[in-house]
Amino acid sequence: MTAVAWAQGPVTAKPAGGAIRVRPGDIRPDDNPREIIVLFGSPSVGGDLPLSHLSTVNVAQMDRTFKDIAGIGAPISGIVSLGGLVFNGAGDGGKTLVKRLEASRAFIKSSTKADFHCVLGSEARGALGVADPLAVEAWRSWTTSAGWSKINAKATHMDYAYTKGKSRMVFIDTEHPDGIDTKWLSAELAKDEADKDIEHVFIFGARPLVNPRGFTMDTLLTNFTAHSQSESARKLIVGKSKVVAYFCGEPAMVGLSELEADKRPYQIVIGNGGGPLNPAWTSIGGYGFSVVVVYPNGTVSIVPFDRPAPGNGQAFYSSEPEVPIAAKPKPEVTLWSRTRTGKTP
Repeated sequence: MTAVAWAQGPVTAKPAGGAIRVRPGDIRPDDNPREIIVLFGSPSVGGDLPLSHLSTVNVAQMDRTFKDIAGIGAPISGIVSLGGLVFNGAGDGGKTLVKRLEASRAFIKSSTKADFHCVLGSEARGALGVADPLAVEAWRSWTTSAGWSKINAKATHMDYAYTKGKSRMVFIDTEHPDGIDTKWLSAELAKDEADKDIEHVFIFGARPLVNPRGFTMDTLLTNFTAHSQSESARKLIVGKSKVVAYFCGEPAMVGLSELEADKRPYQIVIGNGGGPLNPAWTSIGGYGFSVVVVYPNGTVSIVPFDRPAPGNGQAFYSSEPEVPIAAKPKPEVTLWSRTRTGKTP
């Protein structure tokens, strides 16, 4: 059994059946990766913010993240925000949300030319911390217009999916009051499993489907994992041969957990983009992002990049902010290999 160094629990990997392998973390352009996907979640700090930081993004951390991404040394296929890109918290029909999305877009466009997509997360929550229908519609309209999402205008949930090369990118709405649209997810995964041109399926959401090992979540997330639709979603995902993992941006930590005991795929939380970190995480890691690599033979791995959190009590908007250092890679973990489908790597 091989312990996953950055996972809590710890999660262990069995050496047979295409199980995880761990090696020193790094991105090696010489390996000619087919795709490189950068993931981060919860970069917004929220709260009572000065006007100079209208986007609510932790600018110092995200600026360092985009510099780190540029230094990877290989072309980036895309960047995915796993929710919490900006803070809403207003009850004005989405007006504040749109202003903050505009500010975040200006920052992101000045930082990278990579394809950018996002899932709906805390952006949907209004003044009471629950989904605000008007804010949700504002988010749908703005992100589709900006090219950040591909949501059907008539859909009741903010789900969408698209194909990139041999990969299917599936984005699920974890903010809807009725829970996840499992009917849509079931049809999408069945279609992907049957499509001979699709080799991998990546599923992205904001909230976790299971509680990460070793971490205490707030009531909102705990109740969500106990929701019947969350349980149904787990059952739909577990055992699917093409699904690489379920990636989410909450809670504010990084970790790998089993969706179901001794079964694949895993849930991977990447919530250390820049917002207030889970107290249990600060003794283990800090801020950063993660990189999913698809190698030429189809093998898929993930490399978390991590930098220390500021020592100033997370004073995000200090007049003299602590300058973040470059993030360093943690051990690389293989998530998918051809042996999972009975093929030889």
